[in-house]
Amino acid sequence: MKSILKVLTIMMGIFLSFNSFAQTQAIEFKGLKSNNQGIVLWHNLQNPAEKGYEIQPYFPQVPTSCIKWAYYYMASADYGDFNTSASSGASATGTITGFTNFQAALNRHGLTLANNFHYRFGRTDMNEKVQGTDYKIDAANSTETRYYQGGRFEFLVGNTVIASGEMPKMTAIIKYNSQRDCRDDELSGQSAYFRSITKSSGLSATLNEIADAFISDVTGTGKMMQFELNSIRPASAGVQDFGGNLQGGFFDIQSGKLKVVKINTSTIKPLKLAWTGRVIPQKGIKYDYSKMSIQVSNGKIKETVKLDKLGNFKTSLQSGKYNVVVFNGKTKVHSSTVIIKTDTKQNVFISPTLKKVLTPKNKINQN
Repeated sequence: MKSILKVLTIMMGIFLSFNSFAQTQAIEFKGLKSNNQGIVLWHNLQNPAEKGYEIQPYFPQVPTSCIKWAYYYMASADYGDFNTSASSGASATGTITGFTNFQAALNRHGLTLANNFHYRFGRTDMNEKVQGTDYKIDAANSTETRYYQGGRFEFLVGNTVIASGEMPKMTAIIKYNSQRDCRDDELSGQSAYFRSITKSSGLSATLNEIADAFISDVTGTGKMMQFELNSIRPASAGVQDFGGNLQGGFFDIQSGKLKVVKINTSTIKPLKLAWTGRVIPQKGIKYDYSKMSIQVSNGKIKETVKLDKLGNFKTSLQSGKYNVVVFNGKTKVHSSTVIIKTDTKQNVFISPTLKKVLTPKNKINQN
């Protein structure tokens, strides 16, 4: 889509009662740098908006040679040009619970789970880096919690993407332990529960059958998915220089899984739905977001909100069809139509009229 601006992501939070969980399915994953997999975290030292907060004021014994700034971005190791030999973040180990349709489809075509099923995710970030919202500090226990959002995930069979979706919000927990030793940090993470996933188009007959089987195992009444990263370790000590003012590090996913839980949908308590998103300019175009605003209307309601310094906005609007206009000062630079609606499962959908696309921020492997 070649409009001046590419818009938007829709977010909705839901609370779940843990005692409502019943049957759980799981596929275990592992992603090591030695196999050109894992996670990469980084920031841009010359751009304050792309750099996290300073670590030492919270954890003074952590050497700056280990880390000085919290990494603002996170993605699987295949993202961008950090490791051009990488094609995914993690691969299935072969340990699986449930997923009976998916397993049967793989078996029918002589494919093993361990050698053929992989996943990856695109660039996520820490939003505004507001303490208490985008990160939390527990200095007494040498623990830092970060929240990463944005990007997309993809599941692959071989080298082909069979299904994908918007990456759910990720919670990353870093325990510094002795603080002075870069190598004894303990990291773990898990995503929010999510439902939305889309099968790829244009698949071969074999992969189409496998994708259908996988989708049938992860979707349906009461089913929700979650990424769980139980053990993440630095793949090497200290900060790496990636060039172009980018610094960061690679991390091994020593143990992780995709979980599917089935819940009693009557226990889901939705939060009030507030439409939030981000305005992202076409590649090569720069705006001073402090001068920009977005106007949303439907003939009965009109709301105009300003953008923050990263182009984020938040409205108070709930389900409905809206006209969206973006202004740079008083100049209209974009207009489109969006439909927001909720079903009984509290899903949120974007109308095809928006011609939803991957923004530069959320592209996987830049293609």
